[in-house]
Amino acid sequence: MSRHSKNNTAASFFTAAEREQLKYGTQKQRIGRDSLKDYNACFLCLQAARDPLCCSRGHLACKECFYDNILSQKKQIERQRKLLEAHQKELSVEESAKAEAKRMEKVVQFAKTQVEFVPTDEGRSKGEKKSLPSFWVLAFKPTLTPDAKPTTVDAPRESILCTAGDPEHSISLKKLVSIQFSTSKTDNGTQISCPSCLKALRNGMRMIFSKNCGHVVCGTCTDKFVKKSGHCFVCEKRCKEKELVTLQTEGTGLAGGGGKLRAEKVEVAFAG
Repeated sequence: MSRHSKNNTAASFFTAAEREQLKYGTQKQRIGRDSLKDYNACFLCLQAARDPLCCSRGHLACKECFYDNILSQKKQIERQRKLLEAHQKELSVEESAKAEAKRMEKVVQFAKTQVEFVPTDEGRSKGEKKSLPSFWVLAFKPTLTPDAKPTTVDAPRESILCTAGDPEHSISLKKLVSIQFSTSKTDNGTQISCPSCLKALRNGMRMIFSKNCGHVVCGTCTDKFVKKSGHCFVCEKRCKEKELVTLQTEGTGLAGGGGKLRAEKVEVAFAG
């Protein structure tokens, strides 16, 4: 066997070929263009967005998908709130039962003190057995897991979150912006393009829209015309620089395309 053979197992470390065959440790693979969604695709259904809406951070989705996602989050928050209320009610009932048991214990103890003799543990005979816990009183009910922690229910969150961002951020229906893409005619049909330079939009371009109107313009034309004039290039609506939002894309699959282009899968490193 040669020194540089791929199947050399005499070394104290794994070669790249051996690591690839054994699936050892964390596996990393570069994502291609086919694995990245288009700039006009919904981040929920991954299809071309219908009646696209965008949040304040530039995440695009269908109007129906956005509404459905917000409604499902509201239902989940309501379920969590009801679960928390039921848990708190159960805890209050348990606390009241314990308080009632302690009160009854004091009453019984007081009644015994009115008798001429109160038996104690020292005065009991050796053959007398101690009384078992009361199974019908919640406070004295024995448990099979005495060291177990009490069940807790987390409080529901107060806001609706956009799950496309990292980290997630809060959104509302009032702050969603309706996105307006411009189209231009070509020899092969129509294409989505910048309304100023008529260049076809793609994932590698920087695309910016205004919160007031939602018209999408490429980054170069935005710097040249929109920011200098303070008005939208399409509808002439007034827009400040702080109201311009960059449309989030997932890159092109190339090194400088932007976005997360590497997938990782953690495997067992040592099975000792």
